[in-house]
Amino acid sequence: MSAPPLLRVSSLDAAYGPVQALFGIDMMIRPGEIVALIGPNGAGKSTVIKTIIGLVKVISGSIELAGTDITGIPTHEAPVRGIGYVPQGRIVFARMTVRENLEMGAFLQKDARRRKQMVESVLEQFPRLEERERTAAGRLSGGEQQMLAIGRALMMTPQLVMLDEPSLGLSPKYMDIIFEKLLSLRDQGHTLLMVEQNAARALEVADRGYVLELGRNRFSDTGAALLNNEDVRRMYLGG
Repeated sequence: MSAPPLLRVSSLDAAYGPVQALFGIDMMIRPGEIVALIGPNGAGKSTVIKTIIGLVKVISGSIELAGTDITGIPTHEAPVRGIGYVPQGRIVFARMTVRENLEMGAFLQKDARRRKQMVESVLEQFPRLEERERTAAGRLSGGEQQMLAIGRALMMTPQLVMLDEPSLGLSPKYMDIIFEKLLSLRDQGHTLLMVEQNAARALEVADRGYVLELGRNRFSDTGAALLNNEDVRRMYLGG
């Protein structure tokens, strides 16, 4: 029997002010999966994850995390509810060190000893960051900054990690490293929801995927099946 969904999105409509952006989105993620959201620019991919954490207004529908309704939660509650978020653009605190950036990810943890343990755990998962833990984040390469952004999202041991365009602007070398790291995190038991413009690479590592178009569900299947779907290949993967 399949595990019950960790995240379930049902008939979700959402809007930026008066402009509706999502129309009846349905989606679910089981524990320990990588799920990819793909589609053309303007399809609503990033809007889905921003709606989940309360950055975009829900018009109707529901969002459940581990069986609890989190529809329309205030954004600041997302970490408390167990959601880690890696925004687009490798947003780090440039003047702060790698270690200080990670500590910022554990701002809810008041126990200094526990916070130190969490930092050490993340650094073990990212040896390159451990080598540069005293370096200002602004001096890191783009790939290293993306590792740092992911590591910071892991600091509160979230139930779900959501990543918005994790490979954006990275060199091929670091793109490979980031996708390998996502697989490693999945193998460690993390559950990942990834929005990714590089659809083919995303589907290669995803257990399942959803294709959005104009704010609506278009296709859903395993990552491998979507890669081999002729319509998906023709319309979204360049043939």
